[in-house]
Amino acid sequence: MLQTLVAALPQVVAKAAEPLSAIDELTVISTDGASPLSRQVTDDGTQGMELRCSTTGVDLAELLNGLARSRGGESAAPDPAPGDGKIESA
Repeated sequence: MLQTLVAALPQVVAKAAEPLSAIDELTVISTDGASPLSRQVTDDGTQGMELRCSTTGVDLAELLNGLARSRGGESAAPDPAPGDGKIESA
């Protein structure tokens, strides 16, 4: 029975991981070492921005950057990672 389970394990893992292939974007913000209040404020702000963007299709950070550029100012937020949105490791 153990041999059958081990043989079927790759298929089980593949099926369990299948929903992850539908994830288009994932944002991780670390609050290690932050106070509980700072951590909560950061979490709420991040979730609110992502929820607003996913429900309305309006990216507030991009909107503010466009407004700043149109006025000749600096970008309101740093430019996103190049190309595919992945952060390159050093």
